[in-house]
Amino acid sequence: MKMLLQLLLMGCIIGVAPCGVAKSHDLLPLGELPALGQDWELQESDSLKQPGTPVRWIVFRNTVSGDLLSLATFPPEGQPKPKRNAHWDIAHECFPDGRPAWNRAELETLTHPILSGGSQLTVTKSGSNTPVQVAVLKYCFVTELKDGKNLMAVGYCWSGDKAVVYVQHTSATPITSEFVDRTTRSLIQKHSTFDAAKPRE
Repeated sequence: MKMLLQLLLMGCIIGVAPCGVAKSHDLLPLGELPALGQDWELQESDSLKQPGTPVRWIVFRNTVSGDLLSLATFPPEGQPKPKRNAHWDIAHECFPDGRPAWNRAELETLTHPILSGGSQLTVTKSGSNTPVQVAVLKYCFVTELKDGKNLMAVGYCWSGDKAVVYVQHTSATPITSEFVDRTTRSLIQKHSTFDAAKPRE
């Protein structure tokens, strides 16, 4: 009887252990990404071959809401501040519907910008209790799909010492920036050093 109870208990522990635990994923050159939670699953991950450092991306899908979290890293530019206009163009061309545009032969969408501008994120870096202001480009747009549906995207771009990074939350319902704020702060805390000045025009 005691052996049976032990086996039952072990089965319960094994069955419960994965709950609330998300598998970790890497995005080069940043390395391991912050855990997103149980509802987020990997949708696709790849790199775009080009001379020098490739563009890399990873897309997660929320199994409950259908929302997408898209991340991309571009080669570092040697500039500590994102260039507002150039990086905004890339932002809505990169993930117009949450998935990489360059990975598909045909894509019929129309994007409508809502917000694009220099912003600051307050981040407390690992190993330090002192918060710093990090220069980022915050953007938001709505995409019209061919079938008439609309998607809303909210994202950030910033230039780190390892890459130019984009993080974007895309949803079929109106969203705030709270989730992508949290994800961006986690990435910055974990991986990079940044200049505190505002993005250049």
